[in-house]
Amino acid sequence: MNDVVAGLEIAVVIDPNDQERWAVFSRRLDTEVIELELTADGLVDPVSGTLFDPFLGIGLLGPLAEQSLDKLPAFTSFPDDYVTFFPDGKTWP
Repeated sequence: MNDVVAGLEIAVVIDPNDQERWAVFSRRLDTEVIELELTADGLVDPVSGTLFDPFLGIGLLGPLAEQSLDKLPAFTSFPDDYVTFFPDGKTWP
């Protein structure tokens, strides 16, 4: 999922085979913001064709292969706990 949270362009990546394995990355590389898609091969920027490791954010193949996405801090929370700690927070459906 590509989104913007508090002005920060992010991508949330969930392993389709294990929903408990996930990561959050910044989509900003220098001054450019990229879109990301999870494919059978990995995490892909469809504009440049660059393939990134979907859980490490490391560029593997393509023109951006020498760059890495910044992995952002994130944690799993149960819905009732989330509302307790972040009453004004927003969740994705």
